[in-house]
Amino acid sequence: MKRHLIAGLALVAALATTGCSAVAAASASPSTEPDVVYPDGYGPDDASEADEPTDPVETTPDVGTLDNPYPQGEAAVISQDDEDYYSVAFTLADADADKEVAAANQFNDKAPSGFHYVVVEATFTGLSSEAVDPAVEMWDWQIADQDGNLYQSASIVTDTTELDDAPELHKGQKYTGVEVYAVPDATEALYMSALGSYVAL
Repeated sequence: MKRHLIAGLALVAALATTGCSAVAAASASPSTEPDVVYPDGYGPDDASEADEPTDPVETTPDVGTLDNPYPQGEAAVISQDDEDYYSVAFTLADADADKEVAAANQFNDKAPSGFHYVVVEATFTGLSSEAVDPAVEMWDWQIADQDGNLYQSASIVTDTTELDDAPELHKGQKYTGVEVYAVPDATEALYMSALGSYVAL
């Protein structure tokens, strides 16, 4: 009986030990986690780097645009049929010309409410064997504000040389005259614009 009892206790102990081992083994088994799938050519390090924010790349607008106009006084060259036709340089001769306009001719109209007159001086140079008429070519040019709004020249008589009086220019010949424009009082910057290009005033 004693041997059997010992054997029985040994069996119980063995079963108990086996049960505990099984439980321990079951508790120690790793949990199942979903696999992480990375795009082709990428690993864990690459994916973490791809998530990092990058600094924006600063670009300079093309020269001649409203955001990056040609400098004041720089001559703009206009081509025709793949040949340089003429150049023109602009300066803002008078940024507040209401008094000058009124004094030049009694029949000149006052600027509309909320507007004032400015005088722009233009110097044309003929570059082609074909004659250039500044008065005609000036119709392509308008004055623009900082928002890109365009304004045609005003019908104003001045006491200075006007572009309407310009002769035809042959290659190498120059002519300087003025145009008058009415622009909004709130205008912060002015440009001359033609054919999608801008020149600062």
